[in-house]
Amino acid sequence: MLGKLRRIRALVIFEALLTAGAAITAFVDPARIFAPLIDGPVPDGITLMGPWLGTCWLVMALFLRSLTKIRDAGALRVLLTGFALGDVLQLAALYTLVEACGSWGPAAYVHAGVGIVLALNRAQALLIADALASTAPADS
Repeated sequence: MLGKLRRIRALVIFEALLTAGAAITAFVDPARIFAPLIDGPVPDGITLMGPWLGTCWLVMALFLRSLTKIRDAGALRVLLTGFALGDVLQLAALYTLVEACGSWGPAAYVHAGVGIVLALNRAQALLIADALASTAPADS
């Protein structure tokens, strides 16, 4: 049980870092940081979230197998697909909020709140998937 709690804690910490990074990109003025480095138009905060999420997804894909007892590649793909759909829905909601609010301020706060809820949901999904993997019949 202690091992499961450690894995869940690792996933929740990862989600918190993911959400914090996305919120930082939302609050920081990219023009001030990237203007000297970019020759041409400077991307806005939501454009910068793409590479950030991509990097986080790569890290998650690399370490998810070690965070769980799941060794079946198909089960890992299903779990990652569920997580990806959650992120897509979160970003779609964020785009809608930014359009409705006209600025990043309120939208970024809501985004951070949604991220916390997603972190808890993913921890729950990891616990369920881990329990299913533990009770699955062994391959002969």
